[in-house]
Amino acid sequence: MNPETLLKKLIAISSVSGNEEQIGNFLFSFLSSYFNVRKIYVAKNRLNIQATTGNPELYLASHMDTVPGKAIVREDKEKIYGRGSCDAKGCIASMICAAIALKKEGVTDFGLYFTVGEETDFCGAKKVPKEFAIVGEPTNLFPEIGQKGLLGFNVTAKGKNAHGATPEKGSCAITKISEAVRILQETTFPESSLGKTALNIGFIQGGTAINTVPDKATISCELRTVKDNYRYKRILKKKLKGYSIMYKTDYNPVMMSNKLQKTAEKTIGKKVKIARGFTELYFWKKGIIFGPGNPKKAHTDKEYIEKEQLEKAVMTYQLLVEEMKKIKGYISSSSESSAPK
Repeated sequence: MNPETLLKKLIAISSVSGNEEQIGNFLFSFLSSYFNVRKIYVAKNRLNIQATTGNPELYLASHMDTVPGKAIVREDKEKIYGRGSCDAKGCIASMICAAIALKKEGVTDFGLYFTVGEETDFCGAKKVPKEFAIVGEPTNLFPEIGQKGLLGFNVTAKGKNAHGATPEKGSCAITKISEAVRILQETTFPESSLGKTALNIGFIQGGTAINTVPDKATISCELRTVKDNYRYKRILKKKLKGYSIMYKTDYNPVMMSNKLQKTAEKTIGKKVKIARGFTELYFWKKGIIFGPGNPKKAHTDKEYIEKEQLEKAVMTYQLLVEEMKKIKGYISSSSESSAPK
């Protein structure tokens, strides 16, 4: 089966996060004709798919779930359209075709690994084996060897209730939390080879009624970090004295070694880049990010992938597996990738 035909079958199966069981069962059945396949349940009716040959030292890996959208497939001469076409079922289709071709050539000791929950809580990625992975995400066929981290947190201000007619008898928590917003926006956060820190204040909540002075207000924030997250926690603790801080997500940034960068560039023939988003690379011991598709089209109403990129990805995934296996001692070593210090 070619990647275009397989991709259209995958798109036709709705797999919005939390509803991945059907696509998991399809892949289990399809891959069982070629590999040793396991269902790895991470929750009721939610399963990762692991397909292997020999004793895997590296994996082609991506995620089965998508953001909400209709499972309608259409195509023209150059593109295939539909939810998940770009993010990331195109990667899955290309990876499977590459893996089948490799096995027919006698290549062994590698695997495929497809997860659930990537678009929400990474529940599937938390179950991956601690091995090397070529992580499938739309990168326009450029290799990516690092990504920013995530530090999600709530900041809460406490005040004192009072009637809206006598605000002087209370203490307005919303006014206080507004000051926290200003402090965060004016704070200078670290930079590194991964780029600049990005701050987003995405949610604010406070108050109970228009005629009541609010006694509590909270903002929900996210930092895309470029150095170890402990540095940011120290900054926030110093800058936000008098506020309560609760951390919700805490994933450090990742940067691979120069050796891996050079191997990726030599194999693919393109300069490496840094991922703009957070991917499942964090959960693997080491790896790179690579895949067909324009990331700007992911999650959009007109999501699509170019057929030419699908075909090129099949060949490149094959080359990456073969080349990465040549540096077996490096990819299987116990040393971890790390964030810039």
